[in-house]
Amino acid sequence: MPAKPQTIDFSKIRQTFEQVGALLGEQKARREELAQERDNIAALPLHRGDLIASVCEWIDSVKPAYLKHLQTVVAPLSRKPDRPLPESRNGDFGLIASDGKVQPSAIFALLAPLLKDALSTAINELPIDDADAIPAEDRRSRLAKLDAEIDQLDAEIAELHQQAVAAGIIKIRRKPTREEINELFRNACLPSDPAAQALMVTNLERRLNGEPDIKPPPLPAAPSRIIPDSALPDDF
Repeated sequence: MPAKPQTIDFSKIRQTFEQVGALLGEQKARREELAQERDNIAALPLHRGDLIASVCEWIDSVKPAYLKHLQTVVAPLSRKPDRPLPESRNGDFGLIASDGKVQPSAIFALLAPLLKDALSTAINELPIDDADAIPAEDRRSRLAKLDAEIDQLDAEIAELHQQAVAAGIIKIRRKPTREEINELFRNACLPSDPAAQALMVTNLERRLNGEPDIKPPPLPAAPSRIIPDSALPDDF
């Protein structure tokens, strides 16, 4: 009597496929939510206090350059008190450039307190909508937390992908993330043709899945124009 063929429970196999697909879908959806939240936080306006601090920091950053320049003028005088100022400097101590204009670095360095107060007042009076503004430290903290969650999800998605492929369950394609696409466009010469841009994204996905790039179609040959002999000069 022939042996009874072994029965395979295809419903369980299908259920496994569905579980893997559902888990991947949930993780990718969650990642997209986190990425969108990150973009929203990064786009919020700066707090006025941070704007003022940034302006003051910029003013202070100019001072060392001017002091270094001033030292080259003053140092020789400090060694020789009876030495007159060089005529080329006209006694300006670096305040005036060779074209007769006042050096901005000297103004920022010497009048820093006044400029800071004036700019702080001006920024506070600007009619800008900063109802949604958040302090810089809070922004950095929230972005760092979201970045950590996104990195964790990326690691989990990659691990699940590798396990599924290694087990032969299904070949799950790895799709490029929005950040990876932005990085691609930022570091490559971006063509103006939308079809060429789409091909760049397609090839990025293929590389992520260990596949060779698709070569772009060849450029159309330049049209040739035949000039009749009658149009040529006599001595040609």
